[in-house]
Amino acid sequence: MLMKGNCLGCGSAVSHGYNIFKGLKFEGFLGQGVHDRLICQNCFTQLSYSAYNCSENIKLKEHLISLKEKFKELEKVVICGVNDDAMFLMRINLFGIDYNKILRIIRLERTV
Repeated sequence: MLMKGNCLGCGSAVSHGYNIFKGLKFEGFLGQGVHDRLICQNCFTQLSYSAYNCSENIKLKEHLISLKEKFKELEKVVICGVNDDAMFLMRINLFGIDYNKILRIIRLERTV
C-alpha cells in the first residue's frame, strides 16, 4: 500500500509504502507503516495520517465523525483489534474515546 499526501509543515508532497502482510502473517491495516516515525525530508516535520482530513474519501470522514459521536454516548467500551490495530487506535485515540469507559482491550492474533 502507498500512503501519500502533503506535509503539514511545508506542504511538500510526501509518501510512504508499507506492507500489510509479512509472509503469510497479517500485520494489520493500521499497525505497520502508518505509525512509523516518519519525517518530511524537506522540513523534518514528523508525519502522521489523519483520516479526518482525507480529502479523497468524504464518506470515510463522515463515517468516522459518526462513530466518534456514538462513542461519546457509550458508558462502557471494549476495544478489540487484529494484531497492532487496536493498540494503534488507542495510541492515537482516533475516535476520541474516554479511556475511563474502557473495560478491556483485546488484541487478536490473525494469520492468513
